Amino acid sequence: MSIEFACPTCSGTLRVDDDSAGRLIRCGECLTTLRVPDAAAANAAADGFPEPSAAAPSPDDPFGGTPAPLAAAVPVSRPRPRARVRTDSDREPDRDPDRPRRRRRPPPPPGRGPLFWLALVGGLGALLVCLCCGGLYVAVPGAKWRDHRSENGGFKVELPAAPRKDMDQIAGNNPDPNMTTEGTILFRALEEYAIVYGNISPQERQLLSDKDRIDAAVQAMKTSGEVRSIVSQKDITVNGFPGREVEFSGQGGGHYGVRVVVAESRVYVLVAGGKFTQPGNANVRRFLDSFEITDPALLAAGQKRAGAAKPADDQARRREAEARAATERAERIRAHEQKQREEDAAFLKYQHPGPTPQPLRTKAHVASYGFEKEGKRLGDARLEEIVFGPGVRGTAWYPIAGAGPAFRAYGPPAPDGISEWAAAVAPSGFTAAGWVRVRYASITPIAVHGTYPPEPPLAEITCGRTHITARIAGANGTVEIKHAWAHDEKWHHVALVRDPKGAKLYLDGAPVASSDEAAPPLPSSVGLTFGWLRRTDPSWPGPPDVDGKPARPYHGHIIGAADECVVVAAALTDREVAALAGREQPLPVSPAPRVVPSRPLAPAPRPIERD
Repeated sequence: MSIEFACPTCSGTLRVDDDSAGRLIRCGECLTTLRVPDAAAANAAADGFPEPSAAAPSPDDPFGGTPAPLAAAVPVSRPRPRARVRTDSDREPDRDPDRPRRRRRPPPPPGRGPLFWLALVGGLGALLVCLCCGGLYVAVPGAKWRDHRSENGGFKVELPAAPRKDMDQIAGNNPDPNMTTEGTILFRALEEYAIVYGNISPQERQLLSDKDRIDAAVQAMKTSGEVRSIVSQKDITVNGFPGREVEFSGQGGGHYGVRVVVAESRVYVLVAGGKFTQPGNANVRRFLDSFEITDPALLAAGQKRAGAAKPADDQARRREAEARAATERAERIRAHEQKQREEDAAFLKYQHPGPTPQPLRTKAHVASYGFEKEGKRLGDARLEEIVFGPGVRGTAWYPIAGAGPAFRAYGPPAPDGISEWAAAVAPSGFTAAGWVRVRYASITPIAVHGTYPPEPPLAEITCGRTHITARIAGANGTVEIKHAWAHDEKWHHVALVRDPKGAKLYLDGAPVASSDEAAPPLPSSVGLTFGWLRRTDPSWPGPPDVDGKPARPYHGHIIGAADECVVVAAALTDREVAALAGREQPLPVSPAPRVVPSRPLAPAPRPIERD
């Protein structure tokens, strides 16, 4: 047999074996420890006697007796919540106590709700619509261009689809019998292509010119209510007739292209575009550009117009081309001059890298010319032909193309002469030296010659593009002493030592060439020229001109420089020339030499011509 009893804590029914009577067990539902009643007590409790309580320690066993493993009672049924006993106060005042209560609706069976099915049906419907639209888009043919010739309108044009016969109804031109519309609709792109044309009566042609009529058509387009804004417009010519091309954005969106052409007694208006058309649409451009007039009468009138307007148009185009060429050349000239100024500024910024040369220490008479800016006599050179820049010591002479000599002086030679400048040219020998930079033309830093006009030189140094040339007077004429070099636009020292037995040429303090030609007697009067553009080289390419072609240096170019030119009344030795070039320390000399001041004296009072 088994004993069934109720748990006093959770009211669940427990069932145990009858040999468990009096033992402690644990409720399998609420885990309460309780003692199993005997079979008689359990039956009494089932008949309405009190239920067993949880186990409590006895006085004889305060700790609850001998501990034993607790058995878990198997619940026969889960406890049911105790129903609260309703009282009269809980009942509704108006409710009839004898009326039966409505039973609650049972909970819905497990599964998907109606919202899921509504969403599923909606998604399937949207997918079906997309598939239908996509299939319809694929089924609708695209642009298939074809030529369309209108016999009534006298024109031809390319259309992206077959021409439609109901374009007048679509355009709404039924009330106006003088206007006709032809064209088509490209359904795939939702674009319209229409040509509207009509005739102009002779009376109307006398009222407005072609330009005024085009302006009126554009103005009517602006005020039609379908144009949101004009994007662009330009004048055009179609078969010799005036026209205008206009691009605008529509009120309902999209982009449209319009051409208005007035051909004698007929006006054409071409419209292409749609609500989804973007600017630069290739279909619209092809449609507008393919329009041509084919009416023989109109073509003849257009050719007559073109023939009459051609001379005027050619002249206008020629004037426009000349003005454009003049503007471009002026711009090139400004850019070329700016580049020239930058190159000249860079040429002027160059500094002599070596040590500053010291004045020559010698007992001989010295005529020096330092090209210092202050107190300078320019001779026959104009101020705008001279630029002063950094030299090897102080300022230097930077001639511009076309400049004359920097300075000249004349007088009888020593020892009976009265000119301190000419006194530096001694019959026993003399030395001419100076610093030079070569850029675009040959420069003669110093020349010793006869009276004015300059006779064949007694001694002259010219630095050119490929050679340094010294010219001396010989028994049978002028003798040249040459040394090959490559000019590099840097400072170089050149010197020529002349004595009765010959001459020697120096470059940067070192001898490079010589001659055994004996010196003839000095003339009655001697002249000195410092800074001279005497010799020209026709093969020198010169700087590029404004068109990029090599040209001779024109006025405005700095073509070189010269500085610290001297004439010494003695044939200097190699060491003295090297000291003059800054390569050797000058020798101590006592007493102090007699030096002509760097301030130039006035030349002989006679006119000086440009060489």
